[in-house]
Amino acid sequence: MLFHANVPLHFWVEAFSTAVYTINRLPKPILNEVSPFEILYGKSPTYAMFRTFGCLCFPYLRDYAKHKFEPRSLPCIFLRYNSSYKGFRCLDPTTHRVFVTRHARFDETIFPSSSSHMQPSQALSDFISFHDPCISNSSLLGTNPSAGSHPLPQETESRPCKSCALELDSSRVSSMPLPSISHSAPETVSDMQPPPILHSSNQNSQPMTTRGKAAATDSVYDTFLQCFSKNSPANISSVIYGANNPTYTTVLQSRIKNRRFNATTTPKPIIIVTPLNESDVQAAVVCAKNMSMQLKIRSGGHDYEGLSYVSGVPFIVIDMFNLRSINVDIPTETATVQVGATIGELYYSIQAKSNVHAFPAGVCPTVGIGGHITGGGYGIMLRKYGLTVDNVIDAQIVDVNGRILDRKGMGEDLFWAIRGGGGASFGVILSYKIKLVRVPEAVTVFRVERTLEENATNIVHQWQYAAQKIDNDLFIRLLLQPSTGKVKGTKTVKATFISLFLGNADRLMSVISAGFPELGLKKEDCKEMSWAKAVLFWANFDNTTSVEMLLNRTSDTVKFLKRKSDYIQNPISKDGLEWIWKKMLEVGKVGFVFNQYGGKMNEIAETATPFPHRAGNIFKIQYSVSWEEEGSEAEKNYMTQIRRLYSYMTPFVAKNPRCAFLNYRDLDIGINHHGNNSYDEGKVYGAMYFKANFDRLVKVKTAVDPDNFFRNEQSIPTLPSSI
Repeated sequence: MLFHANVPLHFWVEAFSTAVYTINRLPKPILNEVSPFEILYGKSPTYAMFRTFGCLCFPYLRDYAKHKFEPRSLPCIFLRYNSSYKGFRCLDPTTHRVFVTRHARFDETIFPSSSSHMQPSQALSDFISFHDPCISNSSLLGTNPSAGSHPLPQETESRPCKSCALELDSSRVSSMPLPSISHSAPETVSDMQPPPILHSSNQNSQPMTTRGKAAATDSVYDTFLQCFSKNSPANISSVIYGANNPTYTTVLQSRIKNRRFNATTTPKPIIIVTPLNESDVQAAVVCAKNMSMQLKIRSGGHDYEGLSYVSGVPFIVIDMFNLRSINVDIPTETATVQVGATIGELYYSIQAKSNVHAFPAGVCPTVGIGGHITGGGYGIMLRKYGLTVDNVIDAQIVDVNGRILDRKGMGEDLFWAIRGGGGASFGVILSYKIKLVRVPEAVTVFRVERTLEENATNIVHQWQYAAQKIDNDLFIRLLLQPSTGKVKGTKTVKATFISLFLGNADRLMSVISAGFPELGLKKEDCKEMSWAKAVLFWANFDNTTSVEMLLNRTSDTVKFLKRKSDYIQNPISKDGLEWIWKKMLEVGKVGFVFNQYGGKMNEIAETATPFPHRAGNIFKIQYSVSWEEEGSEAEKNYMTQIRRLYSYMTPFVAKNPRCAFLNYRDLDIGINHHGNNSYDEGKVYGAMYFKANFDRLVKVKTAVDPDNFFRNEQSIPTLPSSI
């Protein structure tokens, strides 16, 4: 079929679907000349809809029109029959949009993919080309003349690896292949093709809502409203927001922290539920489950891929921001915090009662506690006290049946799973009981910068060794970013070392002198302050900022952004670092954040929580790019940049599997479509996030949510029935 229609190979899924549709409607000798369709549905199939794959078609487009002057039809390519209701899926090769319609005309003698009049810029293969990062140890790596542990990539070119492109919906990619992480040469700039962009944010027009769609939405809203009223005593007007509610958009957008997922064409929830109490959460779960509606759970909205508030199918968002109570109990050195609270609110509540207690969470005050903890969140005391999940002693969760369970009620397996395995796969977490940690009345911070011209390469190289063995009271984050050189027209790499030390400046200078003298730290670089003030320092506030700023729930700026992650287990040689600097400057804007490990992280077993990246890891890498330019070209540019740098880093990072951090969500490494291959799809990204812990997470998921009600694009799947 693909060959006959001259359709690119990356449309094999569409061809396969069309073939299956046809085969299931044809008589089979083994079934006594009856079709599988007739056996299943008790009626003969109709052949009137049969069309030739890849042929020219003209779909009726009035339902898609924004105004009456738009064309009623356009020349498209027939891709497949629609799976959810009767209709044809037709691809516009110019705009790359897929139209679903019951009414279309076909010319089965013309195949646009092979038409000579189509310009290369319109070719189907251009708009939906996926790229697998490919760097090969055998073809690329030579002998490194330095004493470092990594061989140095050689300057060589190779043909890019292409992976399959699947079906594209008008608003969201609904099927996506799972990128493989192989080991061949990094592509040249001209060869690389970026993967498609999910939740496309580049359309500025408001999609047309037809009367039929509006009626269906109203029906879902009314049904949910009736169910919710029966299961919760809440005042509906202050809890449930439908699309027609004047404050719906404000509620939705107030906790969107990535502009890539805040476009008019981004799929929106049919309903937003903002619980005021636990019974509201229970009612939302019960009603969504009864209606077979997907439920997305949002705490602070910092999910890098928008998984907590975007979906490709009709869905409901339960936004937990009203559930934000915090109870700090200094005598027991514990606190109970609801998941709608922010990290800043938790820190403020702790410091209000004690200047010698803290919690080892992150440094962004507006991040929601719920997603941060359940994803294995970390902070600047991880070398002293481990991760957030290492300091959780109890929790409350609403399960798939609407029950509220604490640690004893849910059992140790589920309690283990929600501490780093992603709570949204298992239920709706209501609160955590956490163990507070001790800090000095005064801590010390510093921030120093070095460029390549100021010996940054040697300092970064030595930082890797110091990171493994230096005093556990010290944490030094390393930021690396392209920068303008001092000489006009030149570029350099700037290394910024940001630190927290649990002690005074004098002891810090002694620790640095003994363990990391290459940094050249001076006493005047160091600032002593309270723990709460140190958090503000790390959040880039100045010394005059009041601790009340920790209560601010609003981000000053929200940009377009993309993040990725990796782990380093062997120090990168100086030659390797210089090669990386060169690639950074070639790529453009993408920067690194190196987060130091060691200390307490080496003492906790990989299986203690779902988060497995413990002993053996020197530091974690975050790839980071943010931009403010709107439009598809800007997005394509920056997404390509970060994927390219990620590809270049393959020789240096952890392998078998290449690893990733759950809270740095990255759909590039895999998507679950929750079909027959759900387990296999989940294992691709699951192994990267959880390593061997993935199998235990799957068993827990199968036990507590066997029908996979709680799901998202990277949730934990259930075991296949054959296992």
